[in-house]
Amino acid sequence: MRIRQLIPDQTVNDEQSEPHEFQFNITETNETDEQITIDAEKISLNDDDSQPHQQNLTADQLQQLFTRASSELVAESMDDQEFFKREETIEAPKTSKRIQTPFPPPSEDRKQDLDLDIEQLKQLAKQEAGPLIIERYSPSETQINYPLATVTITFNQPMIAVSSLDDQINIEDLGISLTPTIEGRWRWSGTKTVQFEPKHRLPFSTKYILKVDKQHCVSAIGGKLEDELLFEFSTTTPNVLQFLPDETVSTLKPICFLLFDQKIDGNTVLQHLRVMNSDKNEITNNEVELVDEVTAKKEFKSYIDGIEGNDEKYVAFTFKNDLLKATQYMIQLPAGCPSSEGPLVTASEWSANFQTYESLKIIDLYPNKKNEYQPSCSPGYSWSVTFNNSLDHSTINKSLFKIEPEVSGLGIEHVEYNDRQITIHNNSKPNTIYTLVMQSGILKDIHGQTLEHDHPEQSIQFHLPYSKHWCETTRFSLISYALYVRAKHLQIVANEALELFARSGLNKLSLEALGWLFISLSTEKNDNTDQLIETIYKHLKGKVNETSETANFITSYGDDGQSVMLHSDQRTDAILLEALLYIDPDSTICTKLCKGLQAHRVKGAWKSTQENCFVLIALQKYFHMKEKDTPDFIANVWLDNDYCGQHQYKDRTTDTHTINIPMKVILSPSSSNAEINDQNKNLIMQKDGIGRLYYRIALNYIPSSLQLDAVNYGFKIERTYMAVDDPSHIQKQSDGIWKFKLGEKVKVILTMTVTQRRYHIALVDYLPAGCEPLNTQLKGTLTGDTESSVTRSNRNNCYFGCRPHSTLGWTEHENLRDERAEAFRSLLWPGVYEWSYIMRATCAGTFIVPPAKAEEMYSPENFGRCASEKAIIN
Repeated sequence: MRIRQLIPDQTVNDEQSEPHEFQFNITETNETDEQITIDAEKISLNDDDSQPHQQNLTADQLQQLFTRASSELVAESMDDQEFFKREETIEAPKTSKRIQTPFPPPSEDRKQDLDLDIEQLKQLAKQEAGPLIIERYSPSETQINYPLATVTITFNQPMIAVSSLDDQINIEDLGISLTPTIEGRWRWSGTKTVQFEPKHRLPFSTKYILKVDKQHCVSAIGGKLEDELLFEFSTTTPNVLQFLPDETVSTLKPICFLLFDQKIDGNTVLQHLRVMNSDKNEITNNEVELVDEVTAKKEFKSYIDGIEGNDEKYVAFTFKNDLLKATQYMIQLPAGCPSSEGPLVTASEWSANFQTYESLKIIDLYPNKKNEYQPSCSPGYSWSVTFNNSLDHSTINKSLFKIEPEVSGLGIEHVEYNDRQITIHNNSKPNTIYTLVMQSGILKDIHGQTLEHDHPEQSIQFHLPYSKHWCETTRFSLISYALYVRAKHLQIVANEALELFARSGLNKLSLEALGWLFISLSTEKNDNTDQLIETIYKHLKGKVNETSETANFITSYGDDGQSVMLHSDQRTDAILLEALLYIDPDSTICTKLCKGLQAHRVKGAWKSTQENCFVLIALQKYFHMKEKDTPDFIANVWLDNDYCGQHQYKDRTTDTHTINIPMKVILSPSSSNAEINDQNKNLIMQKDGIGRLYYRIALNYIPSSLQLDAVNYGFKIERTYMAVDDPSHIQKQSDGIWKFKLGEKVKVILTMTVTQRRYHIALVDYLPAGCEPLNTQLKGTLTGDTESSVTRSNRNNCYFGCRPHSTLGWTEHENLRDERAEAFRSLLWPGVYEWSYIMRATCAGTFIVPPAKAEEMYSPENFGRCASEKAIIN
């Protein structure tokens, strides 16, 4: 490389009093060229006629030159780094294996050096049971303001044998009763929990008494109840959910509509209603009348058809005479209003107002200089004039409006769905003030009234103020969370938690806030904190919804809570699981909550970062408490005196070891008492060592008869057949036998009702042997049916007044096979779900129709089926 420097007749070391710039000319040279010639040109920024000449610089001069031009770069210690290489992704855990253990077990696999023999184990199984305790019951509130699906009681000891779950046990023999008696049934969910499931729901406006008599309540292992339960609760009296009209009416004979949350009698409610105007002049009941059903459903169709059963929950009435114009009227429902569901009446009054129309006037403008939020608009943006009454469209034309200065592109728009507003399209210019003049004598409203003034003296301003404060529920939740964070950092915050509860009470604390308070209160143990923990715990027990496998808390949040607190059901369950592990780690709710949370996991994670964080915190707490010991034990199983097998567990694993005991072994006499004809046997399990053993006992059986009755152990299934082309093709006889016409299409409609949250559901319907399913979406399927062979869920269906948690159809996967149709869903919320498909009757004959069945695939004890049926195809 050759660098040439051009420089004036001065040395480099000379100090210059004026600024200079250096210009370098860099050219390539051979590597073998040892001579480095540097020609630098130093040019004064001032004009100078002096001629530069060439001078070679020494190495020291060159170094000094660069030192003056810029400071020397210093290498930092962080500049020298190795190339960053991302760590390898941790491999996903392998799917657990199901290992089959042989039965009967080989003699060499059985260890003979057990500390206890079978007789000692049987004696331990028969030891004193201890006192029987009611661990929890639901509901626990005295006033129930929501649809109640079940009444639940959980004991601390098994109340029945496992084999008795399917038996129709008289619950009164155990001293358990619910009065008044309503249609429904008691069902055991496991051996410790009994639930009453009404046919529909518990009727509203009714006072109930849940009683457990200690004289008759004895557990299956002999435990006796020490304290009886006598709990009274009431369901809500009638509440008005919707009232119309809620603003200014356009007629002097409006139709008033009241929608209640329960069944009512329209005539009875009408007798209790009071109507009065702003001058306190009351309209008598003789001056109002009910609207016929056809008119009511036409006017308020969306409200009546929105939820099933609303046609019995409304009253619609009108007035015989015209009301006064420009007058406010109040509809009042005094205390004492009855319900059609129960004897209780309302304890407080309800009222609402509406206004009759006034003289035609302008109520709003856009833009409006007196409106601080909309004082102006962009050029070319449409203007609008809003009136208080609906306008007569026939009186509106462009000649009514005069704009100064004149504006091009003028267009007037008046639409039916917003008939009180006129929109003015224009090509307005910037920085211009336009004046709008209307001919008030021509423009009319639908009542024939004209606009009295060209412009109102003052325009009405509408704006939405921003609330600077959160609601109390959210504010208390934030304070509870702050205390929880401080408690996690080992600060003593129990007294502050007590003060917060004294300010809020139970009603203003969300379930999440109660969970955070639990942990805050546990930082210091004293009588006050223990008493408050017991109070909150009792409240939470009434909010839990549990099955034999899982549990979740019943929670709801307003919009403010959702947006501010990032609420979700799974986050609530996780927070309460962590809290319960602090105060009652031995509760069975903890394990059920843990299983429920894991069932909500999709592809190894939950729905949001909030859920992931709180769920992992709770599961980590659960793991360190329940799984603190690394498994190192041997599990042994006996059926009475007959040894069934064993397995040694060492270290942590997800593998499952299964022992299948044949039914003939279970039904055969025990080897210890072969001469005694006793069908009762004890299944005994023993764990020798440390660690936690999880086990599951299940019974697979084949029914002795093909005629099966409908059962409901968590799912209610109903099946109906309908003709596709002609109603005469499908008939149901008086004896319940279906008749299908050969070669015709049949629509199968399955209705599934669930009262609790269910996981990994499979709905399977077996076809009659003389039918085959049709997939009309496949090209070439000649059915004449252009619709899908599979119909999604009916979104208008509901359960207990709540819509199903589904918007685009509840199924996630569907199969149409030769002999059955299948639908699957990973998570199903309480509700009524409908699913249908189409089949064709292809073979004549008489066929048994197996029942349709729904079950939780990983908890098959939660299932339901419809009854077996018979079909004749001819």
